[in-house]
Amino acid sequence: MLRLIAFLACACAFSALAQVRPPPLAVRAFALVDIQSGATLASQAEDDHFEPASLAKLMTAYVVFDALRAGKLQTAQPVIVASAAPTAPGARMYLEAGMTVPVEDLLRGLIVASANDAAVALAVATSGNEESFVEAMNTQARRLGLANTKFVNATGLPSREHHITARDAAALAFALLRDFPERQPLFAQKEFTWGGFPHASRNRLLAIDPAVDGLMSGFTEGAGYSLAASATRGDRKLVGVVLGAQTDALRTAETLKLLNFGFLSFETRRLYRKGAVVGTPEIFKGTRAVLPVGFDRDAWLTLPKGKFDGLQAVLQTQQPYVAPFARGQKAGIMKLTRDNAPLAEFPVVALEEVPVAGFLTRGWDTLRLLFR
Repeated sequence: MLRLIAFLACACAFSALAQVRPPPLAVRAFALVDIQSGATLASQAEDDHFEPASLAKLMTAYVVFDALRAGKLQTAQPVIVASAAPTAPGARMYLEAGMTVPVEDLLRGLIVASANDAAVALAVATSGNEESFVEAMNTQARRLGLANTKFVNATGLPSREHHITARDAAALAFALLRDFPERQPLFAQKEFTWGGFPHASRNRLLAIDPAVDGLMSGFTEGAGYSLAASATRGDRKLVGVVLGAQTDALRTAETLKLLNFGFLSFETRRLYRKGAVVGTPEIFKGTRAVLPVGFDRDAWLTLPKGKFDGLQAVLQTQQPYVAPFARGQKAGIMKLTRDNAPLAEFPVVALEEVPVAGFLTRGWDTLRLLFR
């Protein structure tokens, strides 16, 4: 099964992608996403609920990165470790209450070591307490369109009503890479040293495939072994998510199999650049006679390899256009077909603002519109 993740505003791919079936994977659920186009290249049981385990830390990282960008935190800022942090069970970087640790070291603990004490320390530093931080996590989840996800803590430890899906985990991974690309190196780090001891990443793929550059693994008894892995080969980037593997080795092998399938079976091309003008339809009652329309972002398309020949593009506009018209306002759809079959569509927007013209122009155009 192949579809587009709903949170993306680029192409809407149809049946062409579904012609390529993924290999059988020994996991309970999975999703594979092309980062450039947003196309979901393969999925299975993508809306089934699972305990998020440490994949919840992807959202923990997202909220902290957002606070850093907003200036609420600084990477070098010293954080006094809250008393709740050292009591967090599971993976730890062995923080002690009252200890002072820079945010950047806590982030390494969170992302590289999957440390639960680091997650709690960052939550308290960001929002005052973990409960308020979890509210921020769920607010971001709603904003990102994670319709089947609910967070109960910052660590991913099992708790009633704490759940995620393969589709939502892939959407979260996509948002993290899209919104905070400068933080990607943290997820590619294989180990870091804290307190005189090395802490190795639990993402085994980082040591197996040099193309893999993130993201996070997880485990609970109820959910099994999970992994969200990103990989870059050439100018392509994919994210593969597997949930419910029986062993660490199996989740590693099956995620690599999923990523290899995506790279070998599909190709992604940029069809239109941001700002490219694809039409200049007439506009009425404005200060200019035509409305330049095009794309407010690069338009990418993913297809099975060898399927880009014979594409046809048709601009479907929403005439008549009447001023005022805002820059970025939706102005139509670019539809792509091959052999008369619908293949993809991209939103087209106004590339320039068109204010309302003076009285005489408006009056004349009112008459013109009556006789269209």
